Formats: sequence, C-alpha cells, structure tokens
Amino acid sequence: MDVYTHWATKEQTEPWAIRGNLAPEFGEPVFGEHMLSTEVMKYVYHILGTELRLGNILIFTNPYHTDWGFGWHRDLGKQERDGTIEQEMAILNSPQYSLRWHLALVEDECLELVPGSHRRYRTDHERECLINDRHRDIPGQTTVALKPGQAVFWNGYTIHRGVMKKNVERLTIAAS
Repeated sequence: MDVYTHWATKEQTEPWAIRGNLAPEFGEPVFGEHMLSTEVMKYVYHILGTELRLGNILIFTNPYHTDWGFGWHRDLGKQERDGTIEQEMAILNSPQYSLRWHLALVEDECLELVPGSHRRYRTDHERECLINDRHRDIPGQTTVALKPGQAVFWNGYTIHRGVMKKNVERLTIAAS
C-alpha cells in the first residue's frame, strides 16, 4: 500500500492531506467493525443500504505557515462541471453510490457547505465561485464545526470547500 501526500507548498514541507494510511490491505478489523456499527449504519442505511464498501479515505491536515484552502467545488469526478441545467440536474438526480463523511480527531471548523445545493441547479453567483473565483464567499454557506470524535455525513454533490487556518491543528479523517 502506497502512502501519498498532497502538499500545500512547492518545497513539500506542509501537507494538507495524506492518502493511503488507512486501507483494507492492512487487515485491521477494527475499522470495518466501526463502519458497520449501529452508530454509523443508522445514518447511512437509508441512503446506501446494507452493502457498504470503503472508497477514498485520507487524513486532512493543515499548513502551519499560511492559510490555505481547496476552493468551492462539487465531487463530480469526471462528470461535466459547467453544463447546462439539464446536464447538471441529470447528474444531481442520479442514484447516489457514495456518501462523504468527516470524522474530527481534533476540533475542526474547516468544512464549509452550501446546504441544499446538491438538490438544485447552481445560481449565477455559485457558478462564478465554482468555475472562476473558487475562494469567494457564497451567500448561505455554512461552516461545519466538529468536536473531537464527532462526524458529519454529507452528499459530495453539495457545493463545498475546505478552509484551513495557519497555526490551527487539523486532523480529520475524510472518506467516502
């Protein structure tokens, strides 16, 4: 299993995400037991059913010498990001096979969402923020504040971004 680090600096001194450190290949049963626990299943069962599989998993960290953020986006993979209303609504109305979740290991106020945006076509302002100016605020955005041990489950089609502040520790497991 390879571990891959996403760097916030050209010098590769400040990571913002680390992939590959939690994986089924390690053969550790405790993570699978957690994923199928009553506490998790009561949230995901109605969306995903009983056949769960682990998708992407990483640990979000933060740079310590500069504020850093990933910018507004939807987790669309290779699907059209600037389509017509018909194209976008076809994507948003397609069956969901993935649910995003963040589990905070320390206090975390980095995830920002535009509630309900996974159910509707983007506004002109949201389009501008998704395509041209990814760090501008969007009316109605909400910061998800998590305490250590708390998790949030959400739809990756929701317009969202991560905003990390320097000198604020971030250790959050993010997965789908």
